[in-house]
Parts: sequence; structure tokens; C-alpha cells
Amino acid sequence: LMISLCGCSAIRSKISEISGSNQMDTAIVKEETSAQVPDGTTTVEVSNVEEFLNAIDSNVTIYLKEGTYNLSQAADYGTESSGNYRWNEVYDGYEFTIQNVDNLRIVGAGQGKTVITSDPRFAHVIVFENCDQVQVQDLTAGHTEQPGECTGGVLGFVFSSNCLVSQCGRPRPQSGPRGVTPNNGGICRPP
Repeated sequence: LMISLCGCSAIRSKISEISGSNQMDTAIVKEETSAQVPDGTTTVEVSNVEEFLNAIDSNVTIYLKEGTYNLSQAADYGTESSGNYRWNEVYDGYEFTIQNVDNLRIVGAGQGKTVITSDPRFAHVIVFENCDQVQVQDLTAGHTEQPGECTGGVLGFVFSSNCLVSQCGRPRPQSGPRGVTPNNGGICRPP
């Protein structure tokens, strides 16, 4: 299953018949049930990229305080795998991939208040691979502002299930050319 979320209005309009908005549609990647994080999870509040990366794990809710989290400025950017995440080389840098985690929630302080960015134009901002029950909500995500347009998506889901993205936006229309793109028979629809 490959899902790419938060992209251009052309693809987004195929799903919800709206275009030109910087608002991401709420989308559910569903196999059996929508994402629900069970009781007993650890809650972590973070205020910078390093704290965010260190908090990534199964059964965790990560609250991102207001601010900008540029993943390309991480201390280990472009290095080997670090357990629950890795950096994949792309044409103009590295793509951030969260891998093999279940029951993860990433919650911002609101659209425009919490912003997750990445510099490479050929990479997704975040890819979730082999994950189950992931929620991303109340934040803005996209590529940093640079000349030209992006060719990478914003949020991608590969071999992941029961994932929910809601109340998320992107900083500008040029930030990622892909909307919601299901592959391998995945179900993706607005609520």
C-alpha cells in the first residue's frame, strides 16, 4: 500500500471536488478500522527536531509545540538507520522515513502553528513504512520555500495500515505535487 497525502489541488480535487486550497483533506487509509491509539501509550511533548526524532516509537503520542521542525537540519540527517527511522537518499538530499512503528500519533498545535518541513524537492517530507495505526493531525507540512517546484510528495504511506491524517495543511500550493494517491488496492477516502 502506498499513499501520498497533502499535494497539489489537481489530485485532491479528484477526491473531494475542491481545488486551490492549502487545506489538506482528511483522509483515512483503512484496511479494517481507522487509526485509534489504545490506552497505555506514552505521551511526549517536543519543541525541536532532535526531540521529535528521539520520541518516535511504537505506542507513543508526540505533541509538537508551536514552531518549525526542519527535518533536513537534524543532527543525523543523511546517516544510517536509527532504529525507528532512516534517511533514504534521493536526487537532491535525503527523505525521512519512519519505519516499523505501531500506534503512533503526531499532533501539532494547529495548522500554521506547527510546521514540519524538508529541503529536498525530490523527497516526501515524511514517509511511513511498515507502520500500523498512525495518526498525523493539527499541523502544516511541506517543503521549504526555494525557487522552482517540488517533485516529491508531503506524507507517504508504504505498506502501512489503519492510518489517519486530519486537520493538516501545507504552507503553499507548490509544496508537493501529489495528493491522495492509493496504490496496491488501498482504500483512501475523505470521512
